[in-house]
Amino acid sequence: MTATELRDLVVQGLHGYTHRPVVLSDQIVAEAAAPYLYYQFVQELIPGNGSETLAAGSGTDDVMVTRTAQVEATLSVTACAYNSDQEDGSTRFGDDQAMALAYLARKWFYLSGYQALSDAGVVVVDVEPIAPRSALDYVDVARRHGFDVRLRYTVMDTDTRPAILHAAAREKE
Repeated sequence: MTATELRDLVVQGLHGYTHRPVVLSDQIVAEAAAPYLYYQFVQELIPGNGSETLAAGSGTDDVMVTRTAQVEATLSVTACAYNSDQEDGSTRFGDDQAMALAYLARKWFYLSGYQALSDAGVVVVDVEPIAPRSALDYVDVARRHGFDVRLRYTVMDTDTRPAILHAAAREKE
């Protein structure tokens, strides 16, 4: 699995579960309609405790070498919302919306997301508590709540190398 495949699984799953936009942090596109989720890989390809193997095929010209390893990635997920005036004159607080959406996203990693990721060969290692991440955004305060999640998956890298057909060897004197 690649980091891109992992990202696609998570983004599609979160969008399907929350029914809200899920965008890349610092993405250069029009801002999604709030409330929305944004994500960012904080760390990728963290060496894990799994085994690493090298397998070489046979051939006369080239040798295919395959490396399989367990790695982890830390993904940051943040819910963002703004205060909004309602038709009845009340205010819908962005903090409430962001907290509810962050809770829903976090729940996905424990319930249906846990199973969907597991079926794809991904292990949910740890889901951190939700924490406030609010920030001043132009003239308004973007209310943000988020959490980090650590995921483990298998990567497989292949490479073709020239076969060593004749090696010079000398005896030890």
